[in-house]
Amino acid sequence: MEYLRQAVSSLLRQTLPLQEYEIIVVDNDPEGSARKPVQEVISCYRVSNVRYIQERKISASRAANTGVKNSTTDLIAFLDDDAIAEKDWLAKILKNFSRKRVDLLAGKIVLKISRKKLPAWVNGELKILLGEFDLGSSAREIKKREFPLLSNMALRKDVFFSVGAFPEHIGFQEGKPYGGEENALVLAARKKKYRVFYDPEVVVYHLVTPDKFKRMFFLKRKSWEGRARFRIDRMFEPLPFILGIVFFRLFIYVPVLSLLLLFCLLSNLPYDVLLLGKIFRNINYFLETFSLMQNILRKNGQKNSGRH
Repeated sequence: MEYLRQAVSSLLRQTLPLQEYEIIVVDNDPEGSARKPVQEVISCYRVSNVRYIQERKISASRAANTGVKNSTTDLIAFLDDDAIAEKDWLAKILKNFSRKRVDLLAGKIVLKISRKKLPAWVNGELKILLGEFDLGSSAREIKKREFPLLSNMALRKDVFFSVGAFPEHIGFQEGKPYGGEENALVLAARKKKYRVFYDPEVVVYHLVTPDKFKRMFFLKRKSWEGRARFRIDRMFEPLPFILGIVFFRLFIYVPVLSLLLLFCLLSNLPYDVLLLGKIFRNINYFLETFSLMQNILRKNGQKNSGRH
């Protein structure tokens, strides 16, 4: 819970006056493990703008939705419990929303490694899996295939409810740690023509522990990513389109990646863990599709048996 204390403390040290914003901590542990550290921070800083709310159903999307529903402000900003906000984080967010037509804003996320250096093989897309988000040094509109991370995202509350909030069947849940809730929200916002911007001056630091510097960690994340991607596609794409994606990935893309991986292994060449991760991602996308088709066939079978 030390990370949570640091996160809340960073929000209480903002350049923005305390009376101009509120902090809502949503505890998604049924046991309420975050209650004590939050109360300790409140007592230490002697503040009244921090609220603790417990959401007993384990779901990242539901927890985020609960926080927004209990907020009293027109702008909402999200910060993970293992992140630290720069002192001018809130001020820079307000600046963006006041000066230009911004509906959803994403900022830069810098990895903060504890006690150990980042291994040389962890680079590029693997850093994103650790929580890094960096689109360069210039503020700009975020492109169609770029997806910000929830740990440094802000948007207007009316936009949030206009797109339907976070879909609660997507995101980290008990027994299903898939993630992807922010991607679904951004896609829904774009569908309604809302503008999504990036500002590198809106900075948070994501705390990363050395236990994540293992290849299996990244392979698991890519597997979860594949299952989350299917659920998101199911929201926005027709089933025939998804089946076309599955056919291409399973019978063309995955075999090509597998042959490339096999060539690297047989030639004693170093292979990128991301290559294996992409294979895992696409196989898990197929597994989610297969599960859906099974459910459809089962329901049709029950309907037909009911008619007889």
